[in-house]
Amino acid sequence: MRALARALFRRARGSFDALGPDGLAAIDAFIARPGPAAYLRAVRVIAAEERTAARQRLERGGAQRAFDDGLAALLASGLDEDTVRFLTDRPASPGLGARLEALAALVVVHRELAGRAEAAVQVLRAKMAAHAQPKARRSHPL
Repeated sequence: MRALARALFRRARGSFDALGPDGLAAIDAFIARPGPAAYLRAVRVIAAEERTAARQRLERGGAQRAFDDGLAALLASGLDEDTVRFLTDRPASPGLGARLEALAALVVVHRELAGRAEAAVQVLRAKMAAHAQPKARRSHPL
C-alpha cells in the first residue's frame, strides 16, 4: 500500500493547482481505506480535474488571443484609437474577439460604402451642374 500512497502523493502534488473538491475527497477516501480500488478512483478523479483545468486554461488563452486579434483588426480598420482603447478595458471572453473582428469588418465595409456614395454624389452634382447651365440658344431657320 505504501507504493500506491507514494504514487498517489506524487500525482496529487504534481497537479495540486488543478485539484478541486472531488479530487481532495478521492484522496481522503484513499487515506481512509487504502487499496487498489480507492487508488484507481483517486487517480481517475485527479486526471479528470487536470483535464478540466487544462481545458479552462486553453479557453482563457484562446479568448485572450481572439480578443487581441479583434482589437488589432479594429485598429487596422481605421477606427479611432480612443474607441479601441476604450474597448481594451473590457475583459476577454470567448465570443468577444469574434465580435470585435466582425465590428472591424463592418467599419471597413462602411468606409468603403461611404466612399462609393460620396463618389456617386460628386458624379450626380457634376451632371446637375451641367444641366443647370443655360444653353446657348440657336436660331432655327423657319
